[in-house]
Amino acid sequence: TCSLYVTGDSADYAKAFGFTLRIGMPGQLMFDHDTGACRLTVTCKGGIGHLTPGDAGSGFAYPKTAGSVLRHASLALGTDTNYVADRYYPRPVTSAPDTDFVIVDSVRSIFPPADGDEHYRAWYSDRGHPRAKRLVVLQNSYADGAPGYRDFVVMTLDVQNNNTSRLNGLYAGVFADFTVDSVGGDICRTDTVRRFIYVSDSAGAGPVVGIKILEPDSFANLSAIDPLGYLLPDSSFRDAQKWWFLNGSIVLRSSPRADNWAVVASVGPFSLAAHEAGRLAVAFVGGEDEPAALAHADSAQSWYHRAIGVREGRSVSKRAGPGLAFAPNPFSSRAGIRYQLPVAGRARITAVDVTGRTVAVLLDGDVAAGSGEVTWRTRGLASGVYFIKLETPAGRVTERALLVR
Repeated sequence: TCSLYVTGDSADYAKAFGFTLRIGMPGQLMFDHDTGACRLTVTCKGGIGHLTPGDAGSGFAYPKTAGSVLRHASLALGTDTNYVADRYYPRPVTSAPDTDFVIVDSVRSIFPPADGDEHYRAWYSDRGHPRAKRLVVLQNSYADGAPGYRDFVVMTLDVQNNNTSRLNGLYAGVFADFTVDSVGGDICRTDTVRRFIYVSDSAGAGPVVGIKILEPDSFANLSAIDPLGYLLPDSSFRDAQKWWFLNGSIVLRSSPRADNWAVVASVGPFSLAAHEAGRLAVAFVGGEDEPAALAHADSAQSWYHRAIGVREGRSVSKRAGPGLAFAPNPFSSRAGIRYQLPVAGRARITAVDVTGRTVAVLLDGDVAAGSGEVTWRTRGLASGVYFIKLETPAGRVTERALLVR
């Protein structure tokens, strides 16, 4: 809150105005990507399209002025029948969705975007699962309005093992319940070379929509999910069934009839050392017909390789100015901060919370040119976002850090 005091030439006039100054855009539970030809809602709770099935959110629409063709979708992580973390349909499907994912930081608009015309970022963890494995998901999503790249939304999902031991056998995937034709039913097809699974109107009248795996260049499963086998008999989709779809034990590449088909696109297994991350990158793709959807899936892969490609490294910057790297990130109790100075001089490294309050001074003194490292121990600090600042005569660098208890 700020105050503005205004006085005039006359001593009789003086007035105080109070106002609130907000810097940046506040975080939200969800944001819509709509700069291109399609519209997709992303959230900070693992749900995609909607926070919960049929609830808040725009789903996925192609074209973006049309109604949504996505009832619900969710990221899912799994290692066995006892651990599947997701926000997809529960048992029974009419009850509230699984709430295994817990917000670490809300959805925030990144401006200027790292890539494309719209860039949103969110963090969430698996702390809501009764057998949580201390996994933290960094979600970035991108949309581009440029011709040739308007027909998809890209999502990168970096899953970090925040435990102190290696995690083996982790699968990651996206479950999606598309409904293009709610009356006559849909059909589902898979292009394994493209790593693309898609749904279309059985009469060929509506759009074609689907999920394309962008990274890695392999898949664990691309499968249709039969509603007669996994939703309707007992009105449920159990975690054990989700696990079998995630790891590829159940596979149905194409639908044998028109119906309300859901799909899954998954990758794995990952073997993650402590504080190591694995990436699943997907695109939600739309097209006016099957040839167009296939072409747009190829465009999504091309855009991804050009704009994002291999996961961004954590190494110290090699530019002429000072460099700063923070790892692991997210972290739970302590982290290493590596710095690089092009010339000798006084250097100061501080940790600052979101209010601008300095919570730790990690380095303050004369430092020789070259690289060095300090350790930040966060005893007594709450979970949340912090900023690590390096100040030197050669310039300033700031890195964002996420503390997860």
